[in-house]
Amino acid sequence: MMDCIQIVAKSFWLGILIFGQVICYPYGAPDSTCSTMMPNHGISASNIPVPYTITTSKSTYMPNEEITVILQGKSEDYNIKGFLIQPRQKSSISQLNTVGTITGDSETWNLCTPPMAALTHRNSNNKTTVNMTWKAPAEAVETVVFVATIVQAELTYWVNVQSRELTPNSSVPGGGGVTTPSPAVGTTVPSGGQFFDPACGKSKGCFRDSTFLVTWADNGGSTINFEMKASIPVSDNYWMSLGFSSDTKMGDDSVADCSVQSGVVTSHSSYNPGKSNEPLADDTYGINRTDGKVENGVFTCSFSRAKTVAVSSGRHKKRAAVSDATFFDLNEDWYLMFAHGRGPATAKYPHVMNPKISNAKADLQSVIDLAADSKKVDLTKVHGSLMIVAWIFLASIGTVMARFYKPVWPDSRIFGEKVWFQIHRACMVLVLFLVSASFVIIFIESDGYSETALWTDFQKAHPVLGIIIMALTVINPVMALFRPHPDAPRRKIFNIAHFGVGTVAFILAIINIFIGVDLDMSKNVENVLWAYVGWFIFIVIVLEIHDLMKSRKGKNNENYELTNIAEKQPMRESSLNVHNWKPWILAVHVVIILGLTIAMLILGNLHDED
Repeated sequence: MMDCIQIVAKSFWLGILIFGQVICYPYGAPDSTCSTMMPNHGISASNIPVPYTITTSKSTYMPNEEITVILQGKSEDYNIKGFLIQPRQKSSISQLNTVGTITGDSETWNLCTPPMAALTHRNSNNKTTVNMTWKAPAEAVETVVFVATIVQAELTYWVNVQSRELTPNSSVPGGGGVTTPSPAVGTTVPSGGQFFDPACGKSKGCFRDSTFLVTWADNGGSTINFEMKASIPVSDNYWMSLGFSSDTKMGDDSVADCSVQSGVVTSHSSYNPGKSNEPLADDTYGINRTDGKVENGVFTCSFSRAKTVAVSSGRHKKRAAVSDATFFDLNEDWYLMFAHGRGPATAKYPHVMNPKISNAKADLQSVIDLAADSKKVDLTKVHGSLMIVAWIFLASIGTVMARFYKPVWPDSRIFGEKVWFQIHRACMVLVLFLVSASFVIIFIESDGYSETALWTDFQKAHPVLGIIIMALTVINPVMALFRPHPDAPRRKIFNIAHFGVGTVAFILAIINIFIGVDLDMSKNVENVLWAYVGWFIFIVIVLEIHDLMKSRKGKNNENYELTNIAEKQPMRESSLNVHNWKPWILAVHVVIILGLTIAMLILGNLHDED
């Protein structure tokens, strides 16, 4: 009985002691906690996961900029009875090196002796959220982390609760004041022309190069005013878009779109889940005050975009839901992406240029001037270029050699093999390598098999034909490895199969290049491609006529024999009494094909600047 009384008595006095210590500080933490951040509650901090978060309105800061800091529970069940928070240098977070100043509302007060910055509660009333304002120092040179002690109840508290990092804006040289940033390596901020605005870096934020201009101005409320301007090849049925991304790659991007149809300019909200674009379920969400025009080949569009999402709406078919996962918070800093192309904003055709990407994250509450990084490799262009070299240049030579040049140079050898065979084999092996590389590249760029619902049926055939062509390109050389001996009965079957597979692959490849050019909407490349088709048909007809003339002349020879017994090859043309023009025809063919190939490569890769 005596033991029970002693236990109760000890528990009573312990409770009185703890309660007394807690209620001694109902108006905030005492100065003594500035260095330790430990409340004198007579009990250790909780070791369960912290149910509170410290968030900042931005992830970067400028000199003297004010940033909103919010302390709140992860659910309504977690109230805040007391707290102490300090903005500390990340490099010395365990020391007493605070950064800037921090203030709150009437329910809070500043603690600790200046210049140390700290904020605590003014009373012990339960709070669900604490809003604070942190002001950056005059020189933004330190990465900042907010560190807090949070009290939920008299006996339950957490220490060393940290926010995410808040870093100096990297686009400001040396972390200094609001000035025009140094452009990234290989880029320049243009100082003149129709896409120059003297207000850039002064009263407006800008993102630009010599072909486009994006400006913005925070109106101090819940929206930001944007204006986009770019040269476009047509005056109607066209779109241009500004993307907000956490990195420099397409995918998981919030997008603001402008489009012109029948002379009417509209703006919309969309989202890039990957390499494609989807309108939001409410495609005008967060966008208003749209104005614009197309004049003298320049498309101009201005609009106001909400900083944050206020509601969430469900996903519609082929549309993304409206949420903070698809409509990004513009209080944060983002890389900017600019692109344009044909079609309305809600049904875009692929962009006609490699998207331009800012050389640093944009602080949309500032007036920095960002250059566009145009050095990103466009893998779609690489894919197309490799296909042009493979089929327009190499295959055009390889097929002509196999079809028309077997009897030429009968006494010459290259590494022990006939000239025609070595040239044919070298060309077609290179075709295999280039087509394979191009195939892998486009699958990487498109994240696998890809087609767009907005493509025409003709355009949708492009990936299907590509897979068929890739298969035929692999099958034909594999088939050649197992070709029968020239005297074998099955040699004719092999010849027919080898010729058939190669010819089908070649014809399908040219058709698919036409489709690819149509997707890229490069009329100049299409014109050159038609010139190539005309030339190739012409050269085949010329060589057929040449062989026909040879054949007729050969029949007049007294001892005519068209085939060589050993190899079943046509008789050497040098033995026929007809002047042999084939080497000259081949030389002209190679020069013409080379010129057309170079023209397509130049026009196709310069198309981004059209």
